[in-house]
Amino acid sequence: MFIDDWDVAWRLARARHVISVALDAQPSEAENAEIDALCEQGRFCGSPSTDQSA
Repeated sequence: MFIDDWDVAWRLARARHVISVALDAQPSEAENAEIDALCEQGRFCGSPSTDQSA
């Protein structure tokens, strides 16, 4: 079965842990500014394309 073969339960638990750690972290003002600058620079995986030239 897919869930057993791909160890889905462990993968979900690991993902929850990674997200929990990230949400518990409190970035400094400098880190927030760096994140904002990176977000303004470009697209990220999964983000919709804004290029209308096609």
